[in-house]
Amino acid sequence: MKRVGRNRLANPFAVAVLVLAGQACDEPGPLSPASAPSFSRLNATILDQPAVRLTWDTDRDDLADRYEIERAVTDSAEPGFMVHGQTSETIWFDHAVTWTTTYIYRVLAIGPGGQRLFYSDRATAAIGVNRGPTTGGTAPVNLESGTRTWIDPNGDLGSVQMDPGQSFVAGVSSEDNRLVVLDAATGNRQAEIPFSLSTWFLGWSSDGRLAISNVGTIDVYDAASGTTTTALTGVPSETRTGAWLRSDTHLAAGYESGKVRIWNVGAGTVSATIDDAGSAVRSLAYSDNQQLLAAGLANGDLVIYDTVNWTKVTTIPTLDDELELVRWLTGTTQLATRSDDGIVRVWDSQSWQAVRTINQGKLSPYGTLLATRADSFTLEFWHAGTGIMSGRLEPDIGAIRSYAWGVTEQNLVVSGVDGTSLWELTFNYNP
Repeated sequence: MKRVGRNRLANPFAVAVLVLAGQACDEPGPLSPASAPSFSRLNATILDQPAVRLTWDTDRDDLADRYEIERAVTDSAEPGFMVHGQTSETIWFDHAVTWTTTYIYRVLAIGPGGQRLFYSDRATAAIGVNRGPTTGGTAPVNLESGTRTWIDPNGDLGSVQMDPGQSFVAGVSSEDNRLVVLDAATGNRQAEIPFSLSTWFLGWSSDGRLAISNVGTIDVYDAASGTTTTALTGVPSETRTGAWLRSDTHLAAGYESGKVRIWNVGAGTVSATIDDAGSAVRSLAYSDNQQLLAAGLANGDLVIYDTVNWTKVTTIPTLDDELELVRWLTGTTQLATRSDDGIVRVWDSQSWQAVRTINQGKLSPYGTLLATRADSFTLEFWHAGTGIMSGRLEPDIGAIRSYAWGVTEQNLVVSGVDGTSLWELTFNYNP
């Protein structure tokens, strides 16, 4: 379900409460409008997670089997409500909220046979913006300086990514359909590997090997030796994503069919197969202790597997359209997801509840900062916990095409139409 009007994080501790008279549903049902019960109160309270908490009462709760929550993001006579969730309780939490957005809610009571019984009136939650100073000591984190280490002026790269050892940078050249590997210390080009529409960049191992899927094979480029070998054959052609175990011996590969296979790269054999994740697999990531594997799916679900016996631990419907990225935050038990329209959510791996919802951008490895594109030429950094701006960076490489954090918050790779550069960032972390 595509949602519109997203901008950034919610401003905490604002409250919107409306006392409502309910409306009978226009569709035929067991009750006439004259005898239809009403919702006596619908409350929309903005919390600091951020989230909106909805609570309501009705004088005939015994008639309703469940409630559908509808939401719109424009306050007009016909605001375009869409079904946003459902519950059998009279309380519901909306975690998909962002800055500078006004949300309008209404609740529909559904009967045991699926009949549409009666609507509440509308409750409005107007969420402001929480912009703090970019300098001084009041922001939790401030960008003190950004220094460009090097620039490769030979065209822009998409999907840039630094290896775990911070020795190499890889990205896809749009000009000549090649996967370009750069030396992270100098910016010199190490390799240019042919790339096509059927080729997918699966990710770096910790020892500097890059897995690349082609039609029926997975190739491995060894950056240290500069050689590429066909490591795996008999691979489904729709391989879209991968994740290396920390030991660098096994690679998890996800497919359009919804399958996940665990490959022994050295032996070229399949160690385990997960038959059906539920939808096409878009992203995979191992937890720090390697005991869990997270899969982000095309239908928006987040699926967690136990790596001991490859059983499914849980499936979490995220309310997003498609999860293009999953990543465990370094040194924590939290997991971040990013949808195809840029919404970032942070999940607690004990409760599997969303503890933060953040607007479009890329979360730093520790989950402290969010990098976003302010305009075509400028990046902004925000403190992920408070939504306060930490600073701005103008890379001076033309219109920005892609960017990615390194292993820490001190390195950022940025690619634009005039080249690719590595930046060393210095942040002040205020107590």
